[in-house]
Amino acid sequence: MSSRSTIFVLTLLVVFSMSLFSLASAISASVQYFKPPATFEGCPDVFHWGPRYAKVSDTHMLWRNGEACGKHYKVTCTAKVDRGASPCIEGDPSIIVTVAGRCRDCPADILMSENSFAKLANKKITHNLKFDLEEVHHH
Repeated sequence: MSSRSTIFVLTLLVVFSMSLFSLASAISASVQYFKPPATFEGCPDVFHWGPRYAKVSDTHMLWRNGEACGKHYKVTCTAKVDRGASPCIEGDPSIIVTVAGRCRDCPADILMSENSFAKLANKKITHNLKFDLEEVHHH
């Protein structure tokens, strides 16, 4: 086998191997909550019933003219202790939400239900809120 053939085969193997694994990386985002009843717009094909749905700010890079619709994101509270208290629930829990709409004039990058938010962060602490988002692929 010539060296060109060997390089071509190795390149194909690397590309194939990379396609088997999700190389998603977390991004930082601001997260707040909405109180029911909530209205969702921008994702007409996503059924949004229950607490695990979120809205993405239409100005955030995740929205991409609706490409975020139906995608699942693992949201993790990553804020550190500030002013004597941590806004994160102990153990830095995560929750998976599905994007079911866009939010115009949002107070944050992501809005999730009040119940989902309460599983991640103390609603009474409104400073130093930091969250990581990571896309989760359901098969």
